[in-house]
Amino acid sequence: MKIGFIGLLLFVCLILVMPLLAQEMVIVPNLSGLNVPQAAAELNRAGLRLGNQSVVGWGASSGLSPNTISTQSVAAGSSVEAGATLDVAVLRSPNVALIYDDNDLTAVNITTDTLNLTGLTFTSVEGTTASFAAARWAGTLGTGECGQIWSVSRNEPKDVEGCDSTHWLTTNNLEEHFWTAVNGVVRFNIMDNGVERAVCDAAPSGSQDHPLRCEAYVAGSDASSEVAPYVYFAYTTQAFALINKSSDKWMPTGQTTILSHNAGVSRPRCGCSCWRPHIFRKSEYRRGHHAACTRTVPILDK
Repeated sequence: MKIGFIGLLLFVCLILVMPLLAQEMVIVPNLSGLNVPQAAAELNRAGLRLGNQSVVGWGASSGLSPNTISTQSVAAGSSVEAGATLDVAVLRSPNVALIYDDNDLTAVNITTDTLNLTGLTFTSVEGTTASFAAARWAGTLGTGECGQIWSVSRNEPKDVEGCDSTHWLTTNNLEEHFWTAVNGVVRFNIMDNGVERAVCDAAPSGSQDHPLRCEAYVAGSDASSEVAPYVYFAYTTQAFALINKSSDKWMPTGQTTILSHNAGVSRPRCGCSCWRPHIFRKSEYRRGHHAACTRTVPILDK
């Protein structure tokens, strides 16, 4: 009798607990035509997360504006578990052009944004093994700036349309001659932080009068059109909060530190890191996100 009662009690408890264990389901929003910050905000409101962003070349026939989402990994209107991650494909226009012949190659910034070169590399994918890190030119390329590499001796860079100033170098290291068929290279790729952005044909011998051109989108840019030019916060004597008030931009917080100058606290000038950047992609707040710090514990909401 006692065993039967215990079994019944366990059964009742299981029935009561099962609904609590059931995962909440949410409806996937339509992200088509939104820029990435807008899409992240929509997913946030739905209780979902933004995942990988693949790049699709934009053209006049794309049917959507550049820098907007064309497809998503889960169809709009589908029901998924709360907290699920969605990947998206983003239409991007090329922002870097390579102009090259068998002797030299020039990388031209063809946008008004600053290109970050720290993760940009060029590597042969067919023929002789060769590679080059774009950071050898500089850390960034601003508007009108170019990077240029030569495989032969040279006293100065050559003029290339679109280059107001040029970071350049000459190298006799064959392992860096990634673009020229003279070195036995057939094709090379443009790698952006480990992601292949384009594959280009090597320049054939004697191509100085007929240079080749290869364009790609490089994600390592300032993307100033998608970043708010401010960090907004509000505070009282008891708490303060970071709030993204923009409707279509990221508010970057990764390099933001708030210092306490209160001599009465145990650690004067201690930097406050009460928000948890790892929750937000690239330590940036999307529209609708805010993080609040009270005198006791941090509070995160959406």
